[in-house]
Amino acid sequence: MSAQNQSPAALGLSFLNTRVVFHRSALEDSEVSVHEHFMPFGEAPPLHLHHDEDEVFHVIDGVYRVRVGDKEVIARAGDTLVAPKGVPHNFRVESEGGGHCLVITNGAGFEAFVRELSGVAVREALPVPVAPTDAQQQAMVAAGARHGIEIVGPPMAAAA
Repeated sequence: MSAQNQSPAALGLSFLNTRVVFHRSALEDSEVSVHEHFMPFGEAPPLHLHHDEDEVFHVIDGVYRVRVGDKEVIARAGDTLVAPKGVPHNFRVESEGGGHCLVITNGAGFEAFVRELSGVAVREALPVPVAPTDAQQQAMVAAGARHGIEIVGPPMAAAA
């Protein structure tokens, strides 16, 4: 089925510059949340940490520069990284074709955060990433406080 024929529910959610599809909900039926993220080149969330849950990233496609604590690595298809709770982390999609990863958390905080800040995705194509507005940044900080996520620094800059 082409994306043009898919229902908005099949396309998932639009979370800032990212399209997210939930496969297992910690809010509904599990202690584990599993979701796919489709991201454009240059996508880079702010440096943040989760107070209550570990976050696992499994790269399906693309190249990511990932920082977890003081360590920075390049992750490619097949690589899996863990951001333990309490450890600041962020990433930047470095591949021109964008990135596609699976995110797994052992709790519902990040899932609730994403759902709160998202709308229904209306198309499969990803936008050119844009920095969040002041209002979006304030909404992220407030939603994060409600869901155990703390923004502790800026997004990762482009590689020199």
